[in-house]
Amino acid sequence: DEYNNFTIEATIDANVILYKTSADPAFSVSIDGIKKGYQNGEKLSFTVTPSINCYLNIFNIYEKNASLNYPNPYENQQMLEARKSYTFPLNKNIDYPLERTTVEPEKNKLIFVFTKDLIPFIKYKGDDQETNFEDVSSWLYSISPDRRTNHFVSFVIY
Repeated sequence: DEYNNFTIEATIDANVILYKTSADPAFSVSIDGIKKGYQNGEKLSFTVTPSINCYLNIFNIYEKNASLNYPNPYENQQMLEARKSYTFPLNKNIDYPLERTTVEPEKNKLIFVFTKDLIPFIKYKGDDQETNFEDVSSWLYSISPDRRTNHFVSFVIY
């Protein structure tokens, strides 16, 4: 500009959704048992307790990748009952091992999406249910705020 300040112009390709509803204050969830850091190969386990009957999708965002972790081929989608605690993995014959995909400590973010209705996420591929953050975000924000609650939980794999 005229003062020798550096400027950047950006163009955003976005779909704007104007919701007619707001979040339901009675729809809350407790998520317990996720540590801030894990050793490579350590297993992930946690408990969720919803305030109302709902469904759950869990995504893991790591490095430049994303995956649908629940439901999965070994754990079917099910309705979670209000005020009942569920420990994941639900299937006691499997576990959720945490493995770094980089040499450096890996930052991960779990996205928990609880919905009042069964709204399956289907935009994934392969046995690892790979997807991308853009598709997850698009799906998440297509759900009316009064029909969902979501939580982001970060951790590092050392």
